[in-house]
Amino acid sequence: MALWALALISVPIAIHLFQFRRYKKLFFSDVSLLKEVRTTSQTKNQIKHLLILLTRILFVGMLVLAFAEPFLPFDSQLDKVDRVSIYVDNSFSMQASTGNGNLLQHATQAGYAISTSFPKGTKFQLITNRFEAREKRFTDEEEFLSLLDDVEPTPQHRYLSEVLSFQEQALYEKEGNVKTFLLSDFNHVLDSAQMNVDTNNDLSAMPLTASVPENVSVDSAWLHTPITQKGAEQRLALRVTNHGSNPIANLAVTVSLEGEQVAMPILDLPPKETVDTSITFIPQRAGYLNGHIQVEDYPVSFDNDYYFTVYVTEAIQVVEVTGKAIKPNTPFQRLFSGEAFRYTSFSQDEIKQDAIDRAQVLILNEVDILSSGLAALANEKLLSGGNVLVIAPLNMNDLLRSAYANAFAVEFSGIDTTSMAVSIVNEKHFLFNDVFDAPLDQVNMPSVHQHYRLSNAHRGESILALYNGDPLLWSKHIAFGDLFVLTSPLDEKATDFYKHALFVPAMINMAAHAGIGKSIAYDVNTPLIKTDARVERAELQRLNDSTAFIPGLSHNGILLENGLVEPGHYALRSGDSTLEFYSFNYDRTESEIDLPSAESIQRYFTDRQIDIRIFDEMTDQLAMQVAEANVGTKLWPIFALLALLALVLETVLLKLFSK
Repeated sequence: MALWALALISVPIAIHLFQFRRYKKLFFSDVSLLKEVRTTSQTKNQIKHLLILLTRILFVGMLVLAFAEPFLPFDSQLDKVDRVSIYVDNSFSMQASTGNGNLLQHATQAGYAISTSFPKGTKFQLITNRFEAREKRFTDEEEFLSLLDDVEPTPQHRYLSEVLSFQEQALYEKEGNVKTFLLSDFNHVLDSAQMNVDTNNDLSAMPLTASVPENVSVDSAWLHTPITQKGAEQRLALRVTNHGSNPIANLAVTVSLEGEQVAMPILDLPPKETVDTSITFIPQRAGYLNGHIQVEDYPVSFDNDYYFTVYVTEAIQVVEVTGKAIKPNTPFQRLFSGEAFRYTSFSQDEIKQDAIDRAQVLILNEVDILSSGLAALANEKLLSGGNVLVIAPLNMNDLLRSAYANAFAVEFSGIDTTSMAVSIVNEKHFLFNDVFDAPLDQVNMPSVHQHYRLSNAHRGESILALYNGDPLLWSKHIAFGDLFVLTSPLDEKATDFYKHALFVPAMINMAAHAGIGKSIAYDVNTPLIKTDARVERAELQRLNDSTAFIPGLSHNGILLENGLVEPGHYALRSGDSTLEFYSFNYDRTESEIDLPSAESIQRYFTDRQIDIRIFDEMTDQLAMQVAEANVGTKLWPIFALLALLALVLETVLLKLFSK
């Protein structure tokens, strides 16, 4: 359309054709000598005017051609491309410093340069890690640049296969060729998934690299025991990683509980190394305690904070369900009579569901009638993270064996009445870990006079094993809890284990390691959080903030929509009641800065039979490089230079002729 402006060439022509000058006549008596002068001057003036006219025509013509943006296509067979898709990686690793801004700023500048390298009328698509609905549309350049200005860092991490799959949904709406540009640091995005890229989709990539990829992250925290008791010393472990190539000395890590600092360990972090440390604290009250771990590190700061929530209990709840043969004052009643425990006992004929729901440990002591209701409650306890101990009854018929097999997949076979002693103690199991200071070679072990064999013992772990290899105490992890099976009844006719020194640490640790199936922290992208709260409607509210939303509720937890939760502490509330507390943190995938080389990226696509063009990191000539590679050699700079030369030449001629 700009070529229509070539009609402006008529303006200097018209000016030179019509000289709007008024000539004044002068009368001389003899003009014979003037005729020769007049003829010579007229010829020179015509040459001067023609030269100036030519420079002005050249100036207008070259200027119009420059605005027309002519180019030489690099491929004469290339179909017209009117759609350009640009992916800008805005994950947290793009916050890495380059010495002149961060990677995300470089990516947006590159997106601007690319958009200006294509002809007017080209449609553009902007894709970020948010995968919003509007990112499936192609827009004009003005709207594209507006969207580009609004790009902000996001916690979402996307693999390259996900990006191209998202783009494919938009490309299906219209056929034709499309140019795709991938602007990313390619940090952990080259996944192993196979990709099918349409042959009409021409791919280009620009790997962006930070000058010094340094970062420190607080990766996780955990308690050494699942149950935290009021007034008892607790040990909190935490993990910090130096992802950079330089060592870090004297890094202060601040640990706070309920807003008060409880510890500040000082760490030395070697390059590319992870360091685990721990602190101790004593909870002064029961209930939920919200914690915060923090380090100072820039410019990648999303992983400097780690939030966690600890539930402190007054005492460990232990429930014993007894069979008909059990007499009062059982070994468990004597063992769990201290202040650290809340012990409840009732027979198999009077099940108290509320007590079982509150318990961390459920003991089925020689239960000879395993009802479906009791079996369901026991499995719910395992599902919620509690521990269940099954003690085999003295007399077990086929019906009872079948009930235990159906309830817990524990297959009791025949009874063995051979007297023998325990020969193996699994010291690596948490029941006996850190219990013994000396070797067990000279320790008298518990003796057994009769026990049941387990036909599927290989599916679990033997904690105490007899001389013939049969387990006396056996365990299997189910859901979030642990099932323990004692193959011999706690009766002097069967075993003296309940009188042995091993009995106390085994049972105490069984209770102390009975969790409640809840993590002290969750990822912001966690879709489901298990909860014991039974309400029809609840609200999840961020502490010290007005942010709140209503999550989805299911039979086994609360459902969280991706992108709704930000790092911090949240309370689950129903009306005026606070049900539970949760802590959320960003995923740490982006913490490790591992940038692949251009050769690795090229090889990644080559292995998948996908052609791709790799551009160097952004330079001042990026727009020109993109134009030459994807549109052709642009000629407008040449015509603009010629227009300028024509203008200079005209100025020179006017000065010369004025003399």
